Amino acid sequence: MTNQSLIWSILKNSNLVLRPSVSGELSATDERRLSFDVISGGDAVVGYVKTWNDVDGYSGYVYFDIEGNVLDWMTSRRPSG
Repeated sequence: MTNQSLIWSILKNSNLVLRPSVSGELSATDERRLSFDVISGGDAVVGYVKTWNDVDGYSGYVYFDIEGNVLDWMTSRRPSG
């Protein structure tokens, strides 16, 4: 699973958009680990998403509300072989 497919699974049936986080603790230069702000229709930050896609095929995301509570998460591992 790619970061792009993880992002789409978060946004399905939603009026929210993701904007790359500029204040995220994850490095913006590491494309395997991305951080996003979740933006409402009124341009307010309503949550955060952290994604990862490791070399060994382990990937996932965690979706947090504005207070840091986990709203949704998913992990996946690419089949070996």
